Amino acid sequence: MQEFPEAVLVWAAKPGPVKFLAALRKHLERGGKAQTTLPFGKDPLTQEEQLQLGELFGTRLNMITAAKVNLRQVRRQLEDRGIELEDLDQAVNGPLVTQSESKHEREVRKQLEVARCRLDLVTEMLPHSDLDQERELLLNLPLRPVHQVPPTSATGTKYWFPYDAAVRSTAAWLKWHLREDRPIPEGTLLNEAFGNVKSERMAAAGRIAFQNLNGHSYDVLVDRAESEIRLSGPLVWEIDDPAADARVAYPWVSVPGRSIRKLGRRSGDLDGLLLIENQETFQQIGQETGVGQRWLCIWSQGYASDDLIEFVKLYSHLPVAACCDLDPPGIGIVEDLSKRLGFRVNPVGMNADAWRRSKKMKESAQKREIWAAEAAALQDICHEALRPLAAAIAETGERVEQEAMDLYWELIETMSIQLDALLLQSPASQSD
Repeated sequence: MQEFPEAVLVWAAKPGPVKFLAALRKHLERGGKAQTTLPFGKDPLTQEEQLQLGELFGTRLNMITAAKVNLRQVRRQLEDRGIELEDLDQAVNGPLVTQSESKHEREVRKQLEVARCRLDLVTEMLPHSDLDQERELLLNLPLRPVHQVPPTSATGTKYWFPYDAAVRSTAAWLKWHLREDRPIPEGTLLNEAFGNVKSERMAAAGRIAFQNLNGHSYDVLVDRAESEIRLSGPLVWEIDDPAADARVAYPWVSVPGRSIRKLGRRSGDLDGLLLIENQETFQQIGQETGVGQRWLCIWSQGYASDDLIEFVKLYSHLPVAACCDLDPPGIGIVEDLSKRLGFRVNPVGMNADAWRRSKKMKESAQKREIWAAEAAALQDICHEALRPLAAAIAETGERVEQEAMDLYWELIETMSIQLDALLLQSPASQSD
């Protein structure tokens, strides 16, 4: 079993984690898997308990609610921190003995699993002399029924998941470098190392370990495809000649998310930035209102890409507003933007009165119950302007999309007024 930092053990003693880990142990003792949903229907998690769980697990939408915890998502979040969920359970609750096995049987099975994982990783390293030292360190590590990392590994991590990800990715990069003297495309790296171009194994801790092992930053070794930023408004991007002029582009222009930050120069007299969740609403506000004369309108495509977040950070001195669906995910997007940007994002067009006046989505009673629980969990922690909306949704679980006709008309007719009001109440800097 891996060792945990003192901060993790302190976290585990809080009421929310105690309740979660006790329920997890019962689930595992009954033969349940740590990749399903852990229910709390008979003893719902309080909002404070949910917040405490989020301190270690993160705040990914729908992962932690009053009624359930998604163990698959929790596992993925913990792996990014180099923590195995079962090891966390054992660190707090002691050795696990299920109803169908003895402690000895479990340790033997675990040791076999560790041996298979090590052999698989050694096989990945064999063709590459640059990994000889890491291979020898792993081969000389005593075998125990727990995943371990060689103490002197160049990856700089104590945890197996980021160590494994770093070694596999390095093997893929070395194979690429035998033929190509340029960075490896990110999708090719992920496919070669993990068999899945959508793998999240190189997030957070895995990426840091990869950089440590290779002595270079991720962006030097890996060619990440640029994500698109679709925008309209008073912005001109020039390299030698104008590369994009959002003032005259109709109905919008797309720019590469990293290049617009790193190449040439940007100019334009902006009052602020308006991020809009849905594509059609973004286009209609640009076409049917005068907002784009003063505000840079951006399609956020739901949860914003990393490239978009870094672009918006360039304008942290200006007001930044967000307009999203009137539902828990929409509220979550505003909270996610504020967290990742590091400053307050102001919701517009997202009030409880508009929700009451607008046509609701047709969904089953079961889904409405889930959305009501999600809204209740957000009610006391979201932006204060969104709390009446969250409270209203918590009562019925009904949701409203931006494209609902009455809400659409209201957004078109009032968006300029709402943004003017925001300018009057916003300080010169949005930084907290």
